[in-house]
Amino acid sequence: MKKICSLIVILIASHFAVSAQYNKGSIYIDGSVNYSNDNVNVYKIGVDDVSKSKTFIVTPNIGYFIRNNFVVGIGLEYQSLYSLNSSITGSNFSNGVLTDRILDVTTTNWKEVAPTVFAKYIFPISDQLSFSLKAKFSHGLLTDNVSVVSNAFTYDSNGTVTDHTESEIKSVEKARQTNRFNLSPELQYLITDKIGLQVNFTGLSYSSVPVIQSAYETIDGKGFDHVFYYGTQKTTTFNINPSSWSFGLFVLLGGKDSKEKKNLNN
Repeated sequence: MKKICSLIVILIASHFAVSAQYNKGSIYIDGSVNYSNDNVNVYKIGVDDVSKSKTFIVTPNIGYFIRNNFVVGIGLEYQSLYSLNSSITGSNFSNGVLTDRILDVTTTNWKEVAPTVFAKYIFPISDQLSFSLKAKFSHGLLTDNVSVVSNAFTYDSNGTVTDHTESEIKSVEKARQTNRFNLSPELQYLITDKIGLQVNFTGLSYSSVPVIQSAYETIDGKGFDHVFYYGTQKTTTFNINPSSWSFGLFVLLGGKDSKEKKNLNN
């Protein structure tokens, strides 16, 4: 009985390996597009408290199967981020009546272009479904700038704005380097022999990214003003939360090897 069970397992495994094999020499093309748009608007006395963000990411890739089920390739990542946040940094009252308030509006524009290299090994599960493990490294250039606009409001006893002044400070915009590494599990599902869908589950990530932070600084001990600090943020994370998953399409030029399966059936 044990021999029969072992033989069945071997035959099933052989069937999957033969029927779902990705040919050496095939071309693998994939890509994904992610877009998000968030808006929050809360009205407070005399001002609107606003938070907005838009993110766009596109990642085309092309690879070559150097062995059956093992592909290496190159790609490109483009990321664009825009965010706007307003925050109240000071309010003064007289006998419980608001007299003045300072509202800071911070705007961030971020663009990154990064060439990538990747390697992926595919483990067939069935004729259409496969599990894979993907390693990817990117080294790119990022340009970002941050501006902070300070709005000073003066109110009368009825809460009406009687005076409004505005000042702005901007960061220095320049291209800086980024490094990212990702080791992630994926699932592929073939709709046809040439076209399929896939989902990337994020997994283990490391990034080294330049950052800009705005802050206040005392000027001659009399007041405060905005300044910017420049640095590098290094982050290591493990994340498989569905909110971080990315979905994409892939195309095979060369297809899967099903000849051996047909010969066995004949």
